[in-house]
Amino acid sequence: SAGNPFFAITILRELVEQKTLVWKAGRWEEDWNKINRVKILGNIVDMVLLRIKDLPNDIDRLLRIGATIGREFDIEMLYELMNEKEELIVSRVDEAENRQLIERSFSKKGKLLFIHDRIREAFFTRMGQEEQKDYHLRIGKVIEEKYKGRKEEVIFELAYHFTEAGNKEKALEYIIPAAEKAKESYANDEAIGYYKQAIVLLEEKGDKSSDEWVKANEGLTEVCLTAGMSDEAIGICKEILPLKESALEKARIYKKIGIAYFKKGDWEQCENNLAEGLALLGEKIPRSKTKVLFSLLKELIIHISHNLFPVVFNHKKGKVVKENDKEIIRTYIMLGWVFILSDINKFIYTALKMPNIAQSKIGVSKELGMSLGAYASLCMAIPLFKRAIKLHLISLELREKVNDEWGVAQSLQWLGYCYTWKGDYKKSIEIFEQARERFENMGDIWELGMVMNGLGWASHFFAKYEKTIRSFTKYLEISEKIKDDYGAGTAMAGLLNAYLELGDFDKAEEWGIKSLTLSEKKKIWYPNCFGKIHYGNLQLEKGNLSEAIKYLENAKRLYEENNFLKDYTVYLYPSLTDAYIEEYKENIEKGKFKKNNKELKKIKNMCKKSLFYTILWKNHYGQYLRVTGKYYALKEQKRKAKKYFIKSIQQTKLIGRKFELAKSYYEYGNFLQSINKPKQAIIQWQHAYNIFKEIGARIYIKRCAQFLSYKEEELATDTTSQERLSLDRRMTTVLNTGRYLSSILDLDELLEKIMDATIQLVGAERGA
Repeated sequence: SAGNPFFAITILRELVEQKTLVWKAGRWEEDWNKINRVKILGNIVDMVLLRIKDLPNDIDRLLRIGATIGREFDIEMLYELMNEKEELIVSRVDEAENRQLIERSFSKKGKLLFIHDRIREAFFTRMGQEEQKDYHLRIGKVIEEKYKGRKEEVIFELAYHFTEAGNKEKALEYIIPAAEKAKESYANDEAIGYYKQAIVLLEEKGDKSSDEWVKANEGLTEVCLTAGMSDEAIGICKEILPLKESALEKARIYKKIGIAYFKKGDWEQCENNLAEGLALLGEKIPRSKTKVLFSLLKELIIHISHNLFPVVFNHKKGKVVKENDKEIIRTYIMLGWVFILSDINKFIYTALKMPNIAQSKIGVSKELGMSLGAYASLCMAIPLFKRAIKLHLISLELREKVNDEWGVAQSLQWLGYCYTWKGDYKKSIEIFEQARERFENMGDIWELGMVMNGLGWASHFFAKYEKTIRSFTKYLEISEKIKDDYGAGTAMAGLLNAYLELGDFDKAEEWGIKSLTLSEKKKIWYPNCFGKIHYGNLQLEKGNLSEAIKYLENAKRLYEENNFLKDYTVYLYPSLTDAYIEEYKENIEKGKFKKNNKELKKIKNMCKKSLFYTILWKNHYGQYLRVTGKYYALKEQKRKAKKYFIKSIQQTKLIGRKFELAKSYYEYGNFLQSINKPKQAIIQWQHAYNIFKEIGARIYIKRCAQFLSYKEEELATDTTSQERLSLDRRMTTVLNTGRYLSSILDLDELLEKIMDATIQLVGAERGA
């Protein structure tokens, strides 16, 4: 029994029943010849199943009926179905419990449970198909009668039993409501199963293309979109689109097709389908730059008017709200996602358009909460963080007020991004975790991916690299599962950046090549842009200056052609400045020139551009200050160089960007050494070393150590934060294994868990 008490008791019971152990004269006597012939199977369930064949018929019948009801069944249901005295049924239940086939529920009075699914299955399969159908029908009718007036409480049971009974009319009465309830509860797998069953039943009845069939397909589409099954959603929508008659209904289908393409990362098809839907509702999206700017100005004037004269322009209570206006806002929210990642001017237009419609035509609603959140996101992108946070909190409160559960999660997600861009990483991570939990419970896989992306960046800026890698890895898994090339390319670029700062250049290179290959193949220029920034920075750290400049200049061209989201792209300017400075220094060392004013002017101009693009973005302003300090050091303007290095240290310390802070200390130390101040340089290098050691940035640990004359043995003594995290993780594994030992009865499952834990503790090879 390998120490499993339940298994030990089961074996002893078998030995007693086969009379290999006999109680005589106050003691047990064993017959070893018989004992050695007893067949002991490999696990508990098989041992229990071995005894079913000898079960009395009345108990066997009771358990077959129980198995038809489900893994859990009610003793009162047995009274209704068996037409026998209650005392007899109770005694049979007691006997089945004594034989360890069922057990009583601790939490629900009168409930019985099979001790294992395989035991329930064994009894269920002992019934003939017709007998099964008969009992399912009887069970369904008993449940119907018992829960008359409150059938929604048992809608899943009713749908299951009438479907299994083969009663199509009754099954259809409950199966679509069951699918709707599962969808509302975000039980996606169950909802998909119910919808598909309903569609098959309707088609078997000859009701294909009926209103009920279309409704079931629409419900299935919505669940597919939530679960990341975009291709399936597109296929269903294209099949039911010709069956829609009104412009509103057609627009809703086009919106779903657009959402599916967006979640696949195909922004062009997404925009085309959303535009098609809006056109049916009388809304035309401006496409050319001139029309976008004109429309943007128009919406800005309307927005100002609404704020100056709310009594005149805002929606009056009691005024009829048109469904078309609600649908227009729901479509614009998806367009906003496309534009925020591709064209900021178009995003500003949509972010103004949405609250303008909501305030004037709808009033307090989910749509207004959604619109305010989009407008708050616009303020983030400008950036006006104080106003953005205020608006996000108003949107969050409104969405809570109207019970918009999904909207609350989305507001938390947007708020998490806002705090990241503002430079408050701790708050950002805390809020992202709330959004993550909500979207996980809902099963909205695409939104969960966006949360993991946000968690990855917040953790990265905070130098929590283990969390960064976990977050981007999860985002990559989600993106690959739902075939979202945009998400996959973004996650790969995030992993490149994390391994770059950790100093694992091989892994950084691997992820960089994957990201750039995918984004170039699919022509997804936003992740391609910041993938090239990170890859350029990798080449810069490796000393491949011409390669670094090539990638960074290419990223600059992409950014200036497309106007991408700034917090993930503007740091290309200080990075390119840094590359130009290192190239200049290398040319001086190689004797290509002593001083080149033309090259210095190029660096100075790039410093100015870096200031222009980063001054409003706290995450990257410190990098501008540091490289500008390097520029003035190059020009031998000592006072200016010192001033910029110190300001860089102050700025990065203020927001907690540990890697950039350590780099500023490191570069400041290099500058002080160059002007013959070795003691002061050592102080700065020591500061840098301590931070690099804490966050586990291996390359820079070694670089600082060379200046500080640390030996390899000394470098190995202190544990880094990464090592401490690893130790914590291993201790958690040990504790979890302890819990498994005390709770798992199935030996195969227990051994599998122990094996998993062993591999986690000591590595795959040693574990095996």
